[in-house]
Amino acid sequence: MTPHKGLDGRSPALVFNQHAANVGVSVIEDLDEFNKGTGDIEYDAQLRQSGVVTFGIRYSAARETRQLFDDLVSLQPPSEAKTKVTAFKVKVKYSRNDIGRIHVWNERTKRYVTLPAVNQDYASGLPVWAHKRVCEIAKIDMREYAGETEETAGQKLMEIRAS
Repeated sequence: MTPHKGLDGRSPALVFNQHAANVGVSVIEDLDEFNKGTGDIEYDAQLRQSGVVTFGIRYSAARETRQLFDDLVSLQPPSEAKTKVTAFKVKVKYSRNDIGRIHVWNERTKRYVTLPAVNQDYASGLPVWAHKRVCEIAKIDMREYAGETEETAGQKLMEIRAS
């Protein structure tokens, strides 16, 4: 951003943006939206009014989930709108290094909606590989993986990380 003598007092960022626009290079203006659009994809996740379940973890935020659901309902043909829709197939983006949140594609707004894991104490910062290992341990111990078991599995993960 600092003016540069070699650029007649213009900043390098300004010169780059002008040149990029002239040659058709797309400059990322919304870094947050770019980050949501990168990562791994799951195409057939199910969005319900209660949220999205993927990896055996439920993701939901009351206002965002409701708005997303309503937006997708509004895209239904009138013949289908009369029937009660309970779920939609949605595209989900996520990071392999942190399954604490996912990004669900809103077909109406053409933007991603971020939904946090309901159990943030367990999922925040947790990589996919570690979650899979926790699930394996839960199965080995013949425990059902839900509710309080997530805490137990999370404690086992901490033990694994410590060893």
